[in-house]
Amino acid sequence: MSHIGNRRILVVDDMESIHEDFRKVLRPAAASGAAIGILESALFGTVAAPTDNFEIDHAFQGQEALAKVQAAIAAGRPYAMAFVDMRMPPGWDGVETIERLWQEDDQLQVVICTAFSDLSWEQVMQRLDMRDRLLVLKKPFDAIEVQQLASSLCKKWEVSRQTAEQIRHLETAARERIEWSMKLEQSARMEALGTMAAGIAHDFNTILGIINGYAEMLGDLFQSGSIGCENSDQIIAAAGRASGLISRMLAFARQRPIDPIPVDVAAQVANVVEMIRISLPPGVDLTLTSDLPQAWMMADPTQIDQLVMNLCKNACDAMQGHGKVGIEIRAARQRTGDREPVGRRFRLVVSDNGPGMDAELQRRVFDPFFTTKEPGQGSGLGLAVVYGIVADMAGEIILDSEPGKGARFEITLPLLDDDCAKCDQWRDCESSQIAGSKTGCNRPGAKNTIFPANAAIAPADASPPSSRLSHD
Repeated sequence: MSHIGNRRILVVDDMESIHEDFRKVLRPAAASGAAIGILESALFGTVAAPTDNFEIDHAFQGQEALAKVQAAIAAGRPYAMAFVDMRMPPGWDGVETIERLWQEDDQLQVVICTAFSDLSWEQVMQRLDMRDRLLVLKKPFDAIEVQQLASSLCKKWEVSRQTAEQIRHLETAARERIEWSMKLEQSARMEALGTMAAGIAHDFNTILGIINGYAEMLGDLFQSGSIGCENSDQIIAAAGRASGLISRMLAFARQRPIDPIPVDVAAQVANVVEMIRISLPPGVDLTLTSDLPQAWMMADPTQIDQLVMNLCKNACDAMQGHGKVGIEIRAARQRTGDREPVGRRFRLVVSDNGPGMDAELQRRVFDPFFTTKEPGQGSGLGLAVVYGIVADMAGEIILDSEPGKGARFEITLPLLDDDCAKCDQWRDCESSQIAGSKTGCNRPGAKNTIFPANAAIAPADASPPSSRLSHD
């Protein structure tokens, strides 16, 4: 801990002679130091102790003292203590001066210097929140007493500041310990979830294999183009999507690597929206708008599907089956003032007009296993998985919500260069877009763009959102 020293003293009195007395006692000139010592020895029978090296400022009225205290604080050099006279006509008296000084600096130690006062001691105590910051020195004062008061109160100011600094350090350490404890707990829960997901995924794969087999045999019983054949095709397609989700579970459990490929997110989202509409409650209106004909990026297609499905399901559950859900795909741009380019990006937005969320709920909404639903109604993993997917894709997710005003999840993702998206050599690229690394082709003439995972991005047609969070 750094040493905090302060020997700065402010003397507030309307008489020049009093200021001169304080100068003689607290900062005697080297030439007169011996003479003062001899005089004190003659008067008190003792040899004067060496005087502390105090720095003294002077003010003749309360208003001037207040200005000096304000200037000292602004300069980062506050006073440790002040000697304040009780009567200073025609301006503020000592009590009002102390009130004003403490409003600016409540750590200032004060000594009231008085021979007599217009106020009783009871009145002084009623007006001042004294605590342990105020002492009284009767005039005429003793030089040794003044020195002792100055030394003791300056030391008390120093100890108080050191104690406050130590408390801040302890509070910071406690917060960090709590945060690390929460991270360790979350890590253990996620590890347990991964183990459980791996076991479930393998069992589901077996079941899906049976479903696919029977669906294909069922399709063979119908003529091509018939309703029965189309229905069987839908079963096979749904089973295929379920198989993709299982692959995602295995990747989440670190048992199967994610295999990103160039994906047109605009087309992928349009396909998954059609599937979502079939399962939505009748009272939910789902719309999709896009100002990008194509939005290519490196990703696992099942990640895009799960991202959109989880956000839509979260919105539907929040609205309790009645309301509007909007999905937007928009261009994004670099925020004004950013010094470095962040590459081309786009944003995927899912919003609803449901009940919204307060600040406390927003802080926890992405935590694994956190849910506001009744027991047995939800796992609390939907938005946690969304957050993990966005992190895998080197994206950024922002939640903007207020109680009664719905929720808006805005996801900013790296946009793959058109030349790279259409290149048939993309598997031979020098690096991938995942985790914010370089992305692009190594073929001649192709552009290489960097997408930092922590880049600051803002929508092209919107102001910076109110809060940035991880999703759950």
